[in-house]
Amino acid sequence: MGLRINQNLSAQTALSYVRSNDSGLNKAIERLSSGLRIVRGADDPAGLIISEKYRAQVEGLGQAMNNAKDGVNMVQTAEGSLDEVSSILRNVRNLALHAANTGPNDTEALKADQQQIKAALQTLDRIAGTTQFGSKKVLDGSSGTQATVTNANVQFVSGTEATKSNTYAVNITTAAVRGKVTSNDGAATAGRTVADFTGSASGSGTSAAGGSITIGGALANGGAGITVNIATGDDLAAAVTKINADANVKASGLTASVSSGKLKITSDRLSGGGSDLTVKTDSADTKGVIGVDNAAAEQATTAAANGASKLQKDELLTFSNGTNTVNVALTAGSTLSAAVSAINNANKTAGIKVTASYNSTNNTFELTNDEYGSSTSVNNTFSSNQSGAGSTGLAAAAGTSYNIAAANAGGTAGADVAGTIGGAAATGKGQFLTGNAGTDAEGLQLRVTATSTGAMGTTTVANNSLKFQIGAFTEQTVNLSIDSVSSARLGTAATGTKSMTQVNLASIDVSDVSGDGAQDALKVIDSAISQVSTLRAKIGSFQKDVLESTQRNLSVAQQNIRNSESNIRDADFAEEMLNFSRGQILSQTGFSMLTQANQSAQQVLKLFG
Repeated sequence: MGLRINQNLSAQTALSYVRSNDSGLNKAIERLSSGLRIVRGADDPAGLIISEKYRAQVEGLGQAMNNAKDGVNMVQTAEGSLDEVSSILRNVRNLALHAANTGPNDTEALKADQQQIKAALQTLDRIAGTTQFGSKKVLDGSSGTQATVTNANVQFVSGTEATKSNTYAVNITTAAVRGKVTSNDGAATAGRTVADFTGSASGSGTSAAGGSITIGGALANGGAGITVNIATGDDLAAAVTKINADANVKASGLTASVSSGKLKITSDRLSGGGSDLTVKTDSADTKGVIGVDNAAAEQATTAAANGASKLQKDELLTFSNGTNTVNVALTAGSTLSAAVSAINNANKTAGIKVTASYNSTNNTFELTNDEYGSSTSVNNTFSSNQSGAGSTGLAAAAGTSYNIAAANAGGTAGADVAGTIGGAAATGKGQFLTGNAGTDAEGLQLRVTATSTGAMGTTTVANNSLKFQIGAFTEQTVNLSIDSVSSARLGTAATGTKSMTQVNLASIDVSDVSGDGAQDALKVIDSAISQVSTLRAKIGSFQKDVLESTQRNLSVAQQNIRNSESNIRDADFAEEMLNFSRGQILSQTGFSMLTQANQSAQQVLKLFG
């Protein structure tokens, strides 16, 4: 073999492998000591890119879970204060109920109730203005949707997380109307009247032979007529006394008297107009005493009805709102004011929002829905077992059910408000106009009290909904709008109020001795309680179904992504121990072979003896 000393190729080869083995051994030691397969980018450039993304996502998910926990703490703070607001509203409602009991309450008692309500609402406003999480207030409206309006006939009610901040022009094409039914006797007559009879001549002298007087027509004994006997020697005054003493005359609500020497008979019962009362004597002798013709019946004239007038017939009215039904029995002889009271008291007890009244100008009964809207949104109906003259005349046909919001004969059809918000069509229900989904004004609810149509100014909305970052990446957020719970912003959705110009909790006044203020207050307070309860449910649902659910979901995602990141980046200790052992053996054998290679080159010295 050849012996060369300038280039010891065997030693160089061994050295090369020693260096390579040493590098592999060091890498194995580095991975075993760090636990990582990728310590630097050179270890696996592609794997480093992927694993860094996973690592950022894992850490982001951890922060998102912390964000959700902070969100839970925040909404629980708000919900805790709302619980106290609910308690205040219940106390205020009890005070309003006490004030509505106007029978035993005097003016001072009502003023005391109002003063206590005012103090309670001040506490409510203080809670709304001071509840905060850190430095951020959560119940004053700054964490929800706020709006300002330029028209007194438009009132901002609420907005949602979807409502965009903007200035919206409001235009009304149909004004809201309450459905109303007006009594109607059909084509023959309109309105409520009573009969008023006066004889054609003065009565004189006394009866020579005796006789009788007959009172006929629909108002006399149910149409059967009444005959009153006149004895020999009776004069007009005696005849009047006998007429008034007759049981059928009394039952028919008739009263006889002498007016300017003439017989006068007045009815207190409703007629349909025309001659519902006639009077006739049986002979010329009786005619001379009474002053009423015996050849042909003399007819009564009619006079406008008044509150003291009475119903001619028994009548059963039935009212329903689709859930509750109530029967109102009106008896013949009931005054018009008593009939109105009976209807209103029964409907109030049954929770049917219909108000009866008597229009003395038109002499008609009227039924009016407390709420605005068409028959699609207001389901109040009524029927009667009577129609025509002598009854309330509210039903055009006996036994037929009528929707009070529909266009009934003689009445007014209810209508929902219609129009646009920001130029986009909006949905109307009663007086409330709401922005449609998919528009900038989505969820924006306005109350329109205008009775005319056209432009209604502008509404400027500022949406300050709370935003929660609940994901590891951009735009993975959820919003929660918490509207103001101040007294000026609660109860704005109440319907059926009668004496309030501005419908909200701050405007209630129970000091009115008529009790109307207390009744309106109850409607507004009930609306406020519903509003707060809905807000609490919304916050609770957000906590349970969004924040807490997100925490659980993020925890699972974080675990799975961490596993994926570990698969790429973490060292496999079994494999690395194998590499380490292999590296140690190769390193040792390499050094041994390098020694042998060096010793092999020294054999050349033996050539020099």
